[in-house]
Order: sequence, then structure tokens, then C-alpha cells
Amino acid sequence: MKWLSIFAMLAFCIFVAIVLGPIALHGWPAVKWNYLTSDPLVMGREGGVAPLIVTTVWMNGLALLLTLSLGLPVSLRLAELSASRFQKMMAVSLDLLASTPSIVFGLFGHAFFCRALGMGYSILAGSLTLTFMTLPLFIRLVEDSLRELPNNYRLIAKSLRLSPTTLAFKILIPSVWPAITAAIILSWTRALGETAALLFTSGYSMRWPQSVFDSGRTLSVHIFDLSLNITGADQMAHQGAFVLILITVAFILICRLFVKGLIAWQLRYQST
Repeated sequence: MKWLSIFAMLAFCIFVAIVLGPIALHGWPAVKWNYLTSDPLVMGREGGVAPLIVTTVWMNGLALLLTLSLGLPVSLRLAELSASRFQKMMAVSLDLLASTPSIVFGLFGHAFFCRALGMGYSILAGSLTLTFMTLPLFIRLVEDSLRELPNNYRLIAKSLRLSPTTLAFKILIPSVWPAITAAIILSWTRALGETAALLFTSGYSMRWPQSVFDSGRTLSVHIFDLSLNITGADQMAHQGAFVLILITVAFILICRLFVKGLIAWQLRYQST
């Protein structure tokens, strides 16, 4: 078993090196401050990616905010339901939506948000489509972690006549912060790397976004376009992919530091 674990770890490290090595090798040396702060030129063959970074952060940040605002109350409610036909139906529906290909969400977002609601190709339409994509995964991860909490928490809260809101925000949610953080990180990374759904909803514009109703191109869409449609732009695609990885790493570090600080604050608060 020990040697099998060592072999699996080595295979995983080799796999990571094969995937990330070429991107870091070709992308890192060319990523300069000027590249991060200037506009793209000549269809992305030259210049930088500043407006694309802003569009990416806007679109994913709004999607994450909506996912957290909608997903947390739904997860709390589903975790309190006992095993019933409705609960099983909801679980199957969420699993089905979480495994649905992103292109299906793209077609839905284009038909509903862009055309039926008149949003057109916009950051808002892209964000709402990403929210529909990430919401089922977030709900299932948080709901499962809430169900694994000891039932004593709920019984003690009931004996103390705590309100459902107090139980949720004082006991349940603080107990599953690591799981919520993992769900946030997975939702962010899935949205950050999404391309197919955004091709139908957010558009291709490389201009600086002025509002959420403007069309915008994320870094993942930019990398897709440079790789397939722009001749001689492979180097710029590698640079864009490297920046995308940097944004992901920065977001993960911020989330971990935030949760670490929050847990430390809770421990100090409970000890006083």
C-alpha cells in the first residue's frame, strides 16, 4: 500500500508538471507589468490584457456573489429536510444540473437572458449563466457538509429555544466554514475556466467595461480565441493562461487566509 501511494503521488506530480510546465515555461518570462496594465492590440497578437482581467474579475465576482447569496439559504433548508421523496428528487435534480455540459447552460443563457430578457451580449448575462452553472455544485457540497454535523447541535439549539436564524448563523455555518470555502473555490475555478457558455452570452469585446450591461471578453475566452482563430498568437495564449493561473492561485490564497482569520476570531470570541 505504501509503494502504491508513493507511485500515485509521483504520477500525480508528473501529470501536474506536464500540464503546467509548458504554460509556465512559455508564459512566465513574457508576463511583465506593461502586459498586465495595457490594452490588447492587433486582435490580441500584441499589447496586454488589462481590460480582460477586469472583465474576468467582474463576471466571476458577480457570479460568485449570487451563488453564495442563493446557495447558502437553499443548502441550509435542504439539510434540514428529512429523507423524503421531495428531498431525493431535489438531490437528483441538483446532481443532474451539476453534471450538465456547460454548452447547454450557454444555449439556455443565450435564449433566456440575452434574448428573452433583452440583456444582449453582456457581462450580466454571462454572470447569471455562470451562476446557474455553479449553483448546483455549491448547494450539494454545502448541504452534504451540513448533514454530517452531529444532530446534538440542533437538539441543543431547540432546547435553548434558539431561532432558526441564530442556529444557522451562530452554530451551523461557522461549523462548516472549511466546506463552504472549498465550495466557493470550486465554484470560482469552474466559472473562471468557462469558455463555451460565455461565447453565447458575454460576447467578444476587448474594450474596458463601463457597466455590467457592456459586452466583455474573459481571459478564458481570449485564450480560446488566440489559440484557434488568431494565427501566430500562441505565445500570447500561453501568457494569458499563465495570468489565469495566477488569478486562481491568488483567489485560493485569499480564501484560505480569510477562513483562517475568521476561525481565529471565532475562537477568541468564544473564549471571552
